[in-house]
Amino acid sequence: MLSVKENFMRALRGEVPAYIPRYSIFWGMRPSFMNGDRVDGVGKDIFGVEWTKEGSAVDATLPKPGDFILEDIRQWRDVIKFPDFSGTDWEAVAKKDLENVDPELPRGGGASAVGFFQALYVLHGLHKRPDRLS
Repeated sequence: MLSVKENFMRALRGEVPAYIPRYSIFWGMRPSFMNGDRVDGVGKDIFGVEWTKEGSAVDATLPKPGDFILEDIRQWRDVIKFPDFSGTDWEAVAKKDLENVDPELPRGGGASAVGFFQALYVLHGLHKRPDRLS
């Protein structure tokens, strides 16, 4: 029987897979420090947004209700602080993060389920304050 990864690779190459491949965005790779202080998705991310499972019907993490770090969207440059990665030892990060990776699962990279609008929603809570969109 083909491994999950080899079956997936067959489909990517345009070959006929042995069975319908399954892929999950959760199999993707990103540096673990990007999670900030989050454990099992709960806690503060690297931008200071607090994530919770409270109120989630599907055990998903959501921004903590009413706790947004960006009050005025025009002030984002003063509020949102991007981490400085210039001194990061990327080889050490990769070594640590790859310790528990199953090499038989297909990997994706560089993808994010959060786009610009979703990021503003997380930082500013646009859905709760439509008056601030004008």
